[in-house]
Amino acid sequence: MLLGDVEKAFKEAHKVLKRGGSIIIGFIDKKSPLGIDYLKHKEATFYSVNEVIPLLKGFRIASVLQTIFKPLNKIDSIEPVIEGYGKGSFVAIKAVKEK
Repeated sequence: MLLGDVEKAFKEAHKVLKRGGSIIIGFIDKKSPLGIDYLKHKEATFYSVNEVIPLLKGFRIASVLQTIFKPLNKIDSIEPVIEGYGKGSFVAIKAVKEK
């Protein structure tokens, strides 16, 4: 789903979730090689992990995972999934509502 106002969407998710409920956000990190390539073509709006996390007000970051470590045309098998960010192009963040 494409979002016009990411911060508003996160606020709405916070509003409708019960305490302890979680959201999963998956996106291509604009600081990654794939994100940089996509930005050249202006195919969509991209965010870095460091831009997304501060928008998750009222949430606790439970986990951050990453994958897609090679250029897309070089992937010939399933890419590994590892914790953290900064190396993989696709990032998934699990955020849990605290209050």
